[in-house]
Amino acid sequence: MHEKSDEIKQLAYTDEDQESHTLEEIIWNAADAIAEKYNVICMAESRKLFLYNHGIYLSDGVEIFLENEVAEYADQKYMVKLLEKKNR
Repeated sequence: MHEKSDEIKQLAYTDEDQESHTLEEIIWNAADAIAEKYNVICMAESRKLFLYNHGIYLSDGVEIFLENEVAEYADQKYMVKLLEKKNR
């Protein structure tokens, strides 16, 4: 667990402005952008994620979809590769 928190605190640099951002900042910014774009809920008891799509909430593949959205946001906004794209 300690390893993960050290990893998140590493700095990532953008090519655009040479400002430094922690991975934690990038992930939170991505989460905010995704929250504006998609309606996602999490069941408190099970911590299962649901994504609103055409009138219903779906749970299949939501985690992978959101991981890919975070990675895409980080790549586009900060030019940082967070993970390899996974199949949805």
